[in-house]
Amino acid sequence: GQATTCQNGSCPPDPTGIIEPVKCSPETSGAATAGARIERAWRRAKHVVLDLSNGHRITVSPRFTGALLIEPGAWNSGRGDYTVLVFPLGDGRTLRYRDVRRLGTVTLHDAPAFTAWEATIGPEPLEPAFTAARFREAIAGTRRRRHRPPSRRPRPR
Repeated sequence: GQATTCQNGSCPPDPTGIIEPVKCSPETSGAATAGARIERAWRRAKHVVLDLSNGHRITVSPRFTGALLIEPGAWNSGRGDYTVLVFPLGDGRTLRYRDVRRLGTVTLHDAPAFTAWEATIGPEPLEPAFTAARFREAIAGTRRRRHRPPSRRPRPR
């Protein structure tokens, strides 16, 4: 599958209308998103996921300082506003990704790439299928030292 990550470039989504074609960075295929509609925005782990009508998905990992912001009109970037991606929307608004420290990522996935990416994250703890037994199974193969409760014996003085 194909996955494209956009950083410090310009590629399209649109939470309410049709995605407008824009000039994209060399890693990005505007043809993969132009004209698609954002059908759903949701959370998976620490990521924002935008489902597109053409079967592609955009994932945003904002890390510490990233934020998706919707502006009422076209966005005219000013110096020092930390906008790294601009997504013009079909209804005239602008969805922009602002990241002060530029630690986050925005990735365009086709269906197979999204499935492979999602498999690397692990189970979603807020889903009903995530039970105590599933949690034990998930951590059984880890090498991290398990937390031990503190000893109740008094320390020698």
